[in-house]
Amino acid sequence: MTRTDTRERILDEAEQLMGARGYSGFSYQDIARPLGIRNAAIHYHFPTKADLGVAVIQRYRDMLAAAWKDFRAGRTSPRQQFDGYLHIFTHEAVRNQTLCPMGVLTADYFNLPDSMLEAGTTLKREVLEWLAEILASGRDSGDFRFEGNPEDEALMVMATLQGARQMARMIGTDAMMAIVTRLRSDLVADAGDRAA
Repeated sequence: MTRTDTRERILDEAEQLMGARGYSGFSYQDIARPLGIRNAAIHYHFPTKADLGVAVIQRYRDMLAAAWKDFRAGRTSPRQQFDGYLHIFTHEAVRNQTLCPMGVLTADYFNLPDSMLEAGTTLKREVLEWLAEILASGRDSGDFRFEGNPEDEALMVMATLQGARQMARMIGTDAMMAIVTRLRSDLVADAGDRAA
């Protein structure tokens, strides 16, 4: 196994553990055991747990940036881009009942090192800017309907999705998906609205 493979496997395991237990809920031993490696191998790639947490957040940011680039390159409509984001957001929640990195950051906020808070602030800003851009473009094209400014609407969308994903652990993923469906239907203009 190459160093790159080991690093990615560590990140995979850390992301899963963070999403399931939170940042404070796992140790390097919890990662090393299922991977069949020593703690020292993790420390080689990530000297501190904060370094590991920042790397998980960065990888999530990179995944979102690649998805947004693909959406734009495909010249998809604002509605298709929004639906793509909903799919990204709900996929892991349905599959593993885990929180996304932003949900973990919110839940563990007062226990996180400064470097993770900084990385999380950047992630939040990027997601909100992208959502606001999509919402503004969608309202201009007639795909979305909402009152107020796109930045406030983006914050409401993000808060609703984060809350639904956290609640999915107790109320089930079917209920979470019902919330997501309602959010989308409240936002998406139907054909009659666009014709008016």
